[in-house]
Amino acid sequence: MLPFKVSALQREQMGSPSISLEKGSYRMRRPTGATYEPHNPSRIPKRRPTPTMSSTLTTFLPFILAFACLTCFGFAYYLYSTRWAAPTTSPRTTHTDHDALITDESLQAIRFDLHADVHALRERNNSSEKFLAYLPHSGFHNQRIAFENALVLAHLLNRTLLAPPVRLGTPLPYFKFDRLKRLLALSGKDGLFHCGTPLGRRFRPQECFDYFDYTFVPWDWLVDLTPVRQQQHIVQCWNMTDEWLEDTLRIEKQVDVYTLKDAWAYHYRFVDHPYDVPPNLRYKTRMPIDDLARVPERVLQLGSLFGSSRLHLKNPRNFRLRTMIRRSMVPNVPGLEDTADSIKRTLGGSYLGAHVRLGDGQFAVQGQNSTMSIWKQLVAQIFVLDADVLEKAMVPQHNSQWIDLLKPAADYANLETQPPLNLSCRRPKHRSPSLAPLNIPLFISTDAKDPQRHPFFEIFLHTFPCTFFLSDFSPKLESLHRRNDFDGVPLRDHLVPFLNAMIIGKAWKAVGTEGSTFSAFITDVLWRHYHGLEIHQRG
Repeated sequence: MLPFKVSALQREQMGSPSISLEKGSYRMRRPTGATYEPHNPSRIPKRRPTPTMSSTLTTFLPFILAFACLTCFGFAYYLYSTRWAAPTTSPRTTHTDHDALITDESLQAIRFDLHADVHALRERNNSSEKFLAYLPHSGFHNQRIAFENALVLAHLLNRTLLAPPVRLGTPLPYFKFDRLKRLLALSGKDGLFHCGTPLGRRFRPQECFDYFDYTFVPWDWLVDLTPVRQQQHIVQCWNMTDEWLEDTLRIEKQVDVYTLKDAWAYHYRFVDHPYDVPPNLRYKTRMPIDDLARVPERVLQLGSLFGSSRLHLKNPRNFRLRTMIRRSMVPNVPGLEDTADSIKRTLGGSYLGAHVRLGDGQFAVQGQNSTMSIWKQLVAQIFVLDADVLEKAMVPQHNSQWIDLLKPAADYANLETQPPLNLSCRRPKHRSPSLAPLNIPLFISTDAKDPQRHPFFEIFLHTFPCTFFLSDFSPKLESLHRRNDFDGVPLRDHLVPFLNAMIIGKAWKAVGTEGSTFSAFITDVLWRHYHGLEIHQRG
């Protein structure tokens, strides 16, 4: 796609005179400058080429034409050969926005072994090995939940899991089975690696317009799957096409694949018990896992597996298996753990953490109610009394009759707090001894733009003067300066949510947004894991 548009008049002006004359829209003009009189030809100077000039042109013209032909051929071959080339270690770019790419050679290249699982599969050389496949979609935490469910199902069905890589960045939404499968096959980056080359970055072909908006990484890089792999075979497949099944697994789709198509996001619910349970209003069809175990085809292809209650497990052994798998989903990205611990120490060690989601969908519509709910939960961690009492106590003209009613909660009373290190609070600290507990640092993770000026965050900044965001710790974010060597996409923006989650998970107390899978992961898994508690399971 050209960076500018050419009008019809400009195209005509750039065309050759002969072509324009044929269109009847071009008129030759005589040159400006010296004028000649046609009626007096003798006054027109005549210049004939000398024999020397003519022989020189005749001698060098073939060489000039040959050089021009070779140059054109070489440039055309370069374009052809680099258009489909896989990315190399050439300088990459940092995608600061959708329209500007800044060259940055300092980004650490993260390389993945894309074929390790396939090699292990071929070494096993088991012609009777069976597989389970599913279709991922939506944001990371929805993909994580689907991956957890797929691991449990694959183990219970004694099948090797065909696990797609994690898509970070712009999510692929849910569609019905056939459309989602087709979109997943087309959303890969095969044939697009030229977008990451210097030529592709400069000219930005039309097919590259969203190339830097998303990237793919293997699950093993994000989380530690070592305990899971000890019990379950996994093949991470970077290609979601039927051709990959045929070429890699030697599987014929028409014979060896059993497909269970879903018509909506919450179509099938998988259960491990034969007896009836109260109907679930969200899921339409109850599917016994024992029935799936009798499927003879080598590949069992499922659709969406997203949903915390997608699997209804009653068998204690199966329940423990899911617990182990969910505990393994704690981020294990090299370098992020040290960064999170460093920010924790800077915050004083004991602080509050909150995830406030406002950026999209229902969270944007219900933003004000959500923020007030989060604020009240934070206050409840500090004081015994209702948040309404605190709200009245913080109004200067009325606090004299309410402030003495504030009593610290038992947990806070036993907490040893320290002021943040080398950090200045955004607002003046509370001087009243009764309000002093609110000087505890608060770390907020949010998808809202410019939260310091967002009206919904004013109550946080007013109540907790030492409120901080990740942007306050820019010097500590060196571990985010990486790029995916698979496609050349910078990883910083994709790693920020993981670092935010880890910092909140390490907080003294953590609260989140109702209905957010990100918040649920922080409070149910991360926070409890970092504090040595059993994780919460939903479903």
